[in-house]
Amino acid sequence: MKFVHTSDWHLGHQLYNYDRSEEFAAMLEQIINIVAEEKADALLVSGDIFHSAAPPLSAQRMFASAMTRLRRRCPDTAVIITAGNHDSASRHEIFAEPWRELGVTMIGRIGSDEELTERLIIRLHGGFVAAVPYCSERMMPERLFETLSQRIAELNTDGLPSVLMVHTSVSGCDATGHKEDGRNVGGIDAVEAETLAADFDYVALGHIHRPQVIGDTDGRLRYSGTPLAISFDEEYEHSVTIVTLHSHGDVPEVRTVTIEQLRPLVTLPVGKPRPLEEVLKLFSDYPDTHPSYIRLNVLVDSFLPPDATNRARSIADGKQCRFCIINQVRQDENRKAEDRPMTVEEFRNLEPAEIVSRYAASSGIDFTDDMRTLFDEVMHSLND
Repeated sequence: MKFVHTSDWHLGHQLYNYDRSEEFAAMLEQIINIVAEEKADALLVSGDIFHSAAPPLSAQRMFASAMTRLRRRCPDTAVIITAGNHDSASRHEIFAEPWRELGVTMIGRIGSDEELTERLIIRLHGGFVAAVPYCSERMMPERLFETLSQRIAELNTDGLPSVLMVHTSVSGCDATGHKEDGRNVGGIDAVEAETLAADFDYVALGHIHRPQVIGDTDGRLRYSGTPLAISFDEEYEHSVTIVTLHSHGDVPEVRTVTIEQLRPLVTLPVGKPRPLEEVLKLFSDYPDTHPSYIRLNVLVDSFLPPDATNRARSIADGKQCRFCIINQVRQDENRKAEDRPMTVEEFRNLEPAEIVSRYAASSGIDFTDDMRTLFDEVMHSLND
């Protein structure tokens, strides 16, 4: 069984109010081409198709168009998509039936224990896939992954490979590009790798944006990462993962295919921040014809001059790049970020839990792990 593993598309995401539709369209076209060229048996998307539970109409149309084109080019390729913590589980479920007619399996909820085999286990031509959508730890059925593995073993009389799809945070992962609070990464509490491994030949992870293999697992537990950079802190290659499994118990053959970034996210300067005038000179010398997003890393003593942002925007005029933000780095490294006022741009790009955490700290409230978990559950329910 050969499949393409990807996740965290975040369709509909805007970067500092810039529309990214053209970039997402280019990303999807590359993925369709990769699936076709690889003659993949399946495309597995492990959560976060959309950036929000109520994505804009343009993002929904883009997704529908991409799935239709994929079906026309690759009529024999199965597509399995699970909901992530950014997605609406209800949206996945409501349209599951019509999508199934196009060979696309959409799974938003786990369902009851009696429904597990029927809802979450998909038999493909060359193997089995247990597709688990995002679910908070409190709501997760006990020993879910072990149960799914056992039920596949009962069905798997021919020694076919088995794959687990799951959207979660795993202890020890490299969460570069995410907000991390101890064991909580991007609003999801981390689980131990041993909990997921069970008897699966490959675990197609979603949620963490950096591509990586987890632990000493012969490449079996892997984050494919996001194929398009979502934040400036994602300073690494973005790709999709190609996996080949010959039979149950074999070590997976894994390789990656890089996704070209139509507009790369660029931080100036590279490395340590510099004073404002030096950074503006670097920006002025930046090539006019390079389409990209620009973040400026500026070293400051107290506050930026009031005209700093306007000066940066003026430099961007006439260039192909899009100026986004001036990232202020204090001379006094001991001064906490919470001790200074947030800019509007910073506020817009913080996760709700991070805003609440900062408010709690400024008010002398201990924002405990339990409170964080409860807040994340409320936010997910509200979005859904």
